[in-house]
Amino acid sequence: MAFLGEPRVGKSYGGMQICSKVDPRFDVRTSLSFQPSAFINQIQNLPERAACEYDEPGATFAARDFMTKLNRMMGFVIQTFGSKLIVVVWCLPMLPLMDLTGRNLLNYSVWMRDRGYGWVYKHNVNVHTGKPYKHHVMTVKFKMPFEDRPEQLVEYERMKRDFQDKNYRAIEGSMRADEEEALTKYELLDPKAIAEKVAKAPDEFFNEKGDVDAGLICALLGVPYQKAWLAKKLLKQSGISQPPATPPGPSNGSSAQTQQSEDSDQGIERF
Repeated sequence: MAFLGEPRVGKSYGGMQICSKVDPRFDVRTSLSFQPSAFINQIQNLPERAACEYDEPGATFAARDFMTKLNRMMGFVIQTFGSKLIVVVWCLPMLPLMDLTGRNLLNYSVWMRDRGYGWVYKHNVNVHTGKPYKHHVMTVKFKMPFEDRPEQLVEYERMKRDFQDKNYRAIEGSMRADEEEALTKYELLDPKAIAEKVAKAPDEFFNEKGDVDAGLICALLGVPYQKAWLAKKLLKQSGISQPPATPPGPSNGSSAQTQQSEDSDQGIERF
């Protein structure tokens, strides 16, 4: 079943109330998850007639990730775990956020209209067309869960905050990397910036003729050819169009003079 509704209307608390009533052994540390891997672990290891809650599947088992490897594996688990007789509760703002497989296999949903108050719907699917339909069953009121075990709610809030903080940091890091990559690409649209980058390691951009090669700039920096050609022109103006010349080796005359000087030092006279 799924608990649905706006933020802060008591979806998770309602789900924990159902789970703790169905399964008096229900413990948030072993039967509540925020990630697909933890949920699958619970399905695998919980005893028969147990209950578990999966918070925010719309974020980690999302409809937008349709047919990814994760969703295919989750779909397999959801379709096959029925024989274990485990009650599963999902908590999310609205059903379309969750993968289609999870939505179509729901038996009930509770639309939380306010804290501790919700409408219950029975879900069915036409097995020939796959079209889902539902109808209202009853209105229910929920008490606070774990009235005899308040430490469970404290642990739940800690687990949720840890889940949020960990994912917010990961999202921030990913977004920052994307922003830096986009900024680098934007900067590389400026021929002057391209020329400055080439000037830092010019040897990588010389061709076999010893000239800065606009084609190599395109290939190595991923910039348009026109920008690379303008950058090459700027480099030529700054004197970085060819590799530095190799200092010439000693000429034959100087070698002979050097040898004659060495022989004189050793007292050898040549004829």
